[in-house]
Amino acid sequence: MGFDLDGWVGEASFWRKVFVVFGLGFLARLFLNLFFHFRWGWRAVNQIELWFYAGVADGSYVKYLHGGWLDPTVWILRPLGFLLPRDFLAYGVGFAGVFLSALTGVLVYVLVRQSQEGRTAVYSALIYSFMVEVLALSTVSFTHGLVQIPLMLSLMVVAGRLADSSSRREGLLLSGLYLAIAFFGFRVNVEMSVGVFISIAYALGLTVKKEYSGVYAGLVCLAIVLGGILILPPVLAGVVGRLPQG
Repeated sequence: MGFDLDGWVGEASFWRKVFVVFGLGFLARLFLNLFFHFRWGWRAVNQIELWFYAGVADGSYVKYLHGGWLDPTVWILRPLGFLLPRDFLAYGVGFAGVFLSALTGVLVYVLVRQSQEGRTAVYSALIYSFMVEVLALSTVSFTHGLVQIPLMLSLMVVAGRLADSSSRREGLLLSGLYLAIAFFGFRVNVEMSVGVFISIAYALGLTVKKEYSGVYAGLVCLAIVLGGILILPPVLAGVVGRLPQG
């Protein structure tokens, strides 16, 4: 008898699924990082931004970040500057990228689980975790996207919880958490506006009646397409182009 993966996914507990999604994503990224170093050398990098964020870790480049000390990237990387020798900072930053990217897969699982059954959520998270571009961005690399994407997904998770909340107290707490995530997301860069837009659309989608879901989905897709074509590119190109981290 072979191992019934689909059956196991359906029966496993929430935390076991989280552990599997994170563990598989983390191990795959760790392997790719080690393979890259063995193939190209221990001082080679996949994305040159890694050296910039090594400077953020030691404190010398924090002033060049859009949000300065309010950028969550600083909170993640700056402790490495105190814990690691300068010559090892790049490795620490790369490892942080591996961790954040694997954690993003978990957030995908949590998000999909809000509206779909457990199997769909697990497979969605694994598909995301093993996408080529996602793996490449966490292979001897660190970019603002490794921080921004988890914040956007967290925003959607909180918005989804808020849409389902029936308690006034819980609603206030979730609203405060939503605003805090959005605030610090904008400290990373203006791309957080995309997360705010999508999270609002997602929350509205969870609240509409079933008979209107098709019309609603069409309107959301149309808004995303029009917004993506007419509004976001010129705004993002102008703002992001002025940031040293790209």
